[in-house]
Amino acid sequence: RETAWPGETLDGRACSQFAYETGYGPYDYTNPRARREKLPVVEKFHFTDKVRTLRGGKNSSTPLGDLEYTIGAFPNHHQALYSMIRYATEEGYAKESRRAWNTTNSQSPPPECYLQRATAFAPEDDRTRLLYGIFMHREGALQQAKAAYKRALEIAPDSPEIHYNLGLLLLDMGKYSEAVKHARKAYEQGYPLRSLRDQLAAKGYRIDG
Repeated sequence: RETAWPGETLDGRACSQFAYETGYGPYDYTNPRARREKLPVVEKFHFTDKVRTLRGGKNSSTPLGDLEYTIGAFPNHHQALYSMIRYATEEGYAKESRRAWNTTNSQSPPPECYLQRATAFAPEDDRTRLLYGIFMHREGALQQAKAAYKRALEIAPDSPEIHYNLGLLLLDMGKYSEAVKHARKAYEQGYPLRSLRDQLAAKGYRIDG
């Protein structure tokens, strides 16, 4: 089945204007049968380690085309979505990503459209909500990021990764006491990254005790 392209781009254009039908799929990344029978061929020819780590494309000079094929076939492919987020937001890829998305005649769906498509395709997949929140946070759309994280927590209330990322967002929003609450829930479950703890400590807020 094809899935909708809902929502808008960050600059207010309808994502539906970028919609296209995929030639393969779409398949659910969380479905064991689809992962077993359909995913291997996509990853072998498109989502290689070189593409995942953004060192280059498999079928083109940049990774974007292979990322688009992978996410086209598996709209909620978590690793490919995260690679696309990195490609869109990290400084090392800024020149390439600006050329891909920030031109007036670009027909390539921007990352926010792929992420909204993913959440529509698999509405109970908490990781797509988490990834959408991460992207919106990086883009400075803090309220949209908060809404995405909150929805992810409704689906997976005990996820340490969601609590951690929501804590980082609340820290950036100046909501320190709320950030502490989510930080504690993340670290009680052994979440390994220390940045949230350290940033809160620098503001005078303790996680322990």
